Amino acid sequence: MSASPVEKAALSFDEEMTVVKGETGIVLQHRPGPMRSSTWVMLPEVGVLFAGDSVVVNSQPPLQEMHIDAWLNNLRHLEGLKRYRILVPGRGPIGAIGLAAPLRERLATFRSIITDSIVSGHQPYANDDILAELSNLFEIEGLPEEWARRQVALGAERVYNELTWDEAAA
Repeated sequence: MSASPVEKAALSFDEEMTVVKGETGIVLQHRPGPMRSSTWVMLPEVGVLFAGDSVVVNSQPPLQEMHIDAWLNNLRHLEGLKRYRILVPGRGPIGAIGLAAPLRERLATFRSIITDSIVSGHQPYANDDILAELSNLFEIEGLPEEWARRQVALGAERVYNELTWDEAAA
């Protein structure tokens, strides 16, 4: 054992892994979005899905490391999972799968605003008006305002880079 206070992972997976304990299967799925390493934990037998920060309710999601298109695709996928009746978000109240829809809509609007700014020749992360519009998409109650604005600016830069990189690669 190392002298590190943090133990290294003994198992890893690429897309999906199922762990069985007794008669219960626990499915781990790699679902990038808010972070490249985001994972959903699913209990199919009881219809419960733990989405982590892929779904937050009544709060600003983590934006600084997001992969916008993967996140939007995964939220659309989530909405089609009829087997799961209960969604446990990373932050906010537990509810039905439909809890993800408002976040998906806000993220789609976030992406659309960035796309419009690229077409207009603006760098959204450096434009106060665009940053204010993006900030208004999310609730920040209970969060430090400066931190929330910085998250939006970092997210805007991240999406800008993702979209302009995709455009340059095409």
